[in-house]
Amino acid sequence: MALPRPSLKNPKNNSSDSYVLTVPGHKDYIIASQMASDIAKILNIVTVVTVGVHSNNMTNKEIQEIIANSISLTETICSEFNQRKIPATEITGDYPRFCVKS
Repeated sequence: MALPRPSLKNPKNNSSDSYVLTVPGHKDYIIASQMASDIAKILNIVTVVTVGVHSNNMTNKEIQEIIANSISLTETICSEFNQRKIPATEITGDYPRFCVKS
């Protein structure tokens, strides 16, 4: 989960604080934390992201592809919100969720 807040360096800019619940031995929290933080900063809304990645013997190339896809998904989510110009106060549980399945 990430909570937006004014930047400590420049209060005119957004930043965020992230809170993470991890599973021991798993690294997918890194993607979830970065996505939540970026979305919270860009859209200025409280953001919750869950990520589950599993593949036996994943290669470095596959890891890099997953990271690139998570960045692309973050950009898509922010773009969709901005294009629709939906005020954060009007976002409800009925709003479309973004999912990626392999």
